[in-house]
Amino acid sequence: ALKSGRVSTQQGSTDYNQYLRFGTNGLTTMYVDYTADKDDNVGDYLVIQGIRNTPFFEYQLEFESGFQSKLDDCTSSTCSLDDLEDTRINIFGTDYTIVDTSLTSSQGISLELMGGDVSDTLREGETKTYTIDGTDYEVSVVFISNPNSGNIAAKLAVNGELTSELEEGETDTLSGGLEIGVRSILVNDREGIVEFFLGADKITLTDSNYTDGAFDNSSAFEVGTENIEDAAVKIVGSLTGSFADDSEFQITDIRYRLTADPISDSQVDSGTDGFGIAPGHGVREYLKEPQGMLNPTWDLRYEGLTQPEITEVKLDPSGDDKYDLVFTNLAGKEYEVRFVEGTTGDVLAFGNDEGNDHFWFMEGTYNNGSANTMATCNAYGMSEDDYFLVSNMGGNTFDDTAYSYVLQFDSFEEDDGIYKATFNDLATGDDREVVISTSSLWSGAGAGTLTVGGYDYDVVVCDVNAINPKILVDLNGNDSITLNDEARVTVKGGAILDLSDADTWAANNATANNVTMMLVTPASNFDEQTQGNDTLSWMVVSRANQEVGISTSSLTYTRGSTTRDSTTTPDWNPTEPQDNDELTLEMTDFGALVELNDPSGSDEAETLTIHYPEEQVEAQVFVVAGSVERTESGSGGSVTTTKLNPITVGLAMLDKDAPAVGSTNMIVVGGPCANTVAAELLNSGADCTEGFTPGKAMIKSFEHAGGKVSLLVAGYSAQDTVAASYVLAQYEDYDLSGSEVEVVAADLSSIQVNTVG
Repeated sequence: ALKSGRVSTQQGSTDYNQYLRFGTNGLTTMYVDYTADKDDNVGDYLVIQGIRNTPFFEYQLEFESGFQSKLDDCTSSTCSLDDLEDTRINIFGTDYTIVDTSLTSSQGISLELMGGDVSDTLREGETKTYTIDGTDYEVSVVFISNPNSGNIAAKLAVNGELTSELEEGETDTLSGGLEIGVRSILVNDREGIVEFFLGADKITLTDSNYTDGAFDNSSAFEVGTENIEDAAVKIVGSLTGSFADDSEFQITDIRYRLTADPISDSQVDSGTDGFGIAPGHGVREYLKEPQGMLNPTWDLRYEGLTQPEITEVKLDPSGDDKYDLVFTNLAGKEYEVRFVEGTTGDVLAFGNDEGNDHFWFMEGTYNNGSANTMATCNAYGMSEDDYFLVSNMGGNTFDDTAYSYVLQFDSFEEDDGIYKATFNDLATGDDREVVISTSSLWSGAGAGTLTVGGYDYDVVVCDVNAINPKILVDLNGNDSITLNDEARVTVKGGAILDLSDADTWAANNATANNVTMMLVTPASNFDEQTQGNDTLSWMVVSRANQEVGISTSSLTYTRGSTTRDSTTTPDWNPTEPQDNDELTLEMTDFGALVELNDPSGSDEAETLTIHYPEEQVEAQVFVVAGSVERTESGSGGSVTTTKLNPITVGLAMLDKDAPAVGSTNMIVVGGPCANTVAAELLNSGADCTEGFTPGKAMIKSFEHAGGKVSLLVAGYSAQDTVAASYVLAQYEDYDLSGSEVEVVAADLSSIQVNTVG
């Protein structure tokens, strides 16, 4: 739709380029946010901020060597640019013809352009039928005025409905909404001919000063005869010589901006002066003046968020005095463990205090500061039925690749002089036996190695001769049992759950009035890593009568060093949906949906559920456009409107800009003759067509070290590649199994897919 082209006049030729810009150089900010509209409909929206005050897009038409014309028909105040008239320019996928021009002595300029589904010529009394999008339109030239009677005008009939008398450059709208426009009228004494557009789209661009480099927003843009109030136009031109016939003028740049005005406040985001576009919708449908989009064939659409697999991190109340922690580790094992419990004195204890089964995620010690002793080990050790977290973090305190497990110290026994400690995996129920050997740490000490998930954790038994000995475990897998070393949970998806902000570990298990927890997504897990870590935090609190809860005001979100709130952009503002005043919803930048359920009118504990994605959730924002194929002449015009393939903003790039193969997941489109990345994947030689057959294409996956995958979509010809791209886009309709399929396509209506190998 933004294709380059070339345009020629009698004064010379120039290449032209088209650009579409968002969010830069005076344009408003756009982002996807999980928020609410004015009707409290909570969800994800494409938010265009400050939409009533600041332009949200800029279109540019650049003429590399200048679009040149001589001045004609000059008066003291106006001239025309006849060389520009009748030239055709493609704007955003639609061909427009310049039908009228005007230059003023005060350095103003106006360009009138007309396009349409059908362009044709008819003689007076002649009739033809044209088909547009499946509908037939019978067009007749009923009357052309006598040139000696004044202004030349024509009257046409479309399916029997008469138009107004139309002069050159004028349009009329029929009862069904279809526009017809007259490009030119040629008459002589014998007959007349009318050149017209059916499905006409007439636009007028005006700049009151083509030399000042500023945008003109006063009656600068018209569609048909309607002025678009929120539009601004900048035309950059230069005049060589005096304001008179045959002087030379050229246009080097045309720019267009739109400050949008929504139909209803119900689409304005409640947190900012923004405009929210719901999934499955585009900007155009919400605007009071959709004609202001410059061209009827393009839109900015929001198709919602991607939907990767989801895992839950949950603090689930058990009654009003206990919280269970639910999570799934990187191995896909789901754990549900007692996390905290209210106790006497209205303080919190980790684990099941009532059953005296403590939950350990911070290490104790056997060193009293000067020596390794049994007494110190017993003071900081865990007992039978206690359960503990192990995570192979090593020296990395926030490791998104660590495997986390919760095990219970089930028993310790001696059999024929062999000591064994048994541990139970709380996700699977599997028992793990550890042989304990006597240790030189002190008399009676024992030591062994607990292996979980392929990683080893040191175990120290304080007194192998005790009936119920206590033990210490290297919880974070760094080969050292050190006081206050903390194990953290790495959940499926790569977030790290920090279970407490406590700096110390009491010898009899930690107690506190509140516990602050954090869920951290490392910056390295984002496609764009410059903004820093994604950190969600909240506080579990003790309440009167040994009850527990989550402080709703403590639920905060930080990205990098910036703490979000209702005033930031994007904001953090947990919001109640329209139909549930006990629930608040928000979403992190990574795409974790946060639900906090706060039962109203009761002392029940709150429930926190975090729906965490296994990969970053992506916003699907598309620029969509259509190109119109025009029938120039013939006995009955048949017109087909073709939609271009949607382009995902920010996701597509040229092969020269692509990252190294294997460094990230990629979809590579095009064969090795056109795409250097494809050539690298296929190890192509001098004959880049080797292995390809006309009429066939491949969709083939390549697995790289590190788990990254490249998917190649390539055919012998461009049409073959288009067919394979169509199959991939409609993957649900085809059997795409194995590592490679062959696509055989005579055309897009006849496609066969075969599994290779």
